[in-house]
Amino acid sequence: MSVPLDIAIRPLNQENLCAAQRLVDATFPHYPWMNRRLFFSVSDPQFLYRWALSVGWQITSLSDWVALDADNRVIGTVGVYTYRKDNNEACWLSWFCVDSGFRGNGIGKKLLQFAIQLARQAGKKYLRLYTSTHPSEANARALYKKLFKITGKESERIYLELDLSKEVQP
Repeated sequence: MSVPLDIAIRPLNQENLCAAQRLVDATFPHYPWMNRRLFFSVSDPQFLYRWALSVGWQITSLSDWVALDADNRVIGTVGVYTYRKDNNEACWLSWFCVDSGFRGNGIGKKLLQFAIQLARQAGKKYLRLYTSTHPSEANARALYKKLFKITGKESERIYLELDLSKEVQP
């Protein structure tokens, strides 16, 4: 049985960007076209909005965070964003991942609790996400299954939603 680690959750910034980018690249190798989002969200935040609008995503807000261990190493990431289409009711979870060497220590649960708290503080009714059927996302899907309900499937994507009016414990 693993012992939960103490972590600090901090905003993504220039100091932790490279380590966060390496973690995202390693965790999501099947999304090479999107993995540079973290880099652009820190180095040129307006680029991301311009790009998202150009492809029709219409992202209205975005914040990315990292989980740091006692040695200040990036061991997890999480992002929360909003879309124009459902901005009044929902936040979306993004780039939720934990370094494979640190899984099973409660880090994913803490990051998810953090994202839920951000969505509630923003006054949203739902926290939504999409994941894939890719094997690298199996651990995340197991955690999502405990809290979220499936709202749709499209090819290899699975859409899920958490009703924030209900008390949940990841």
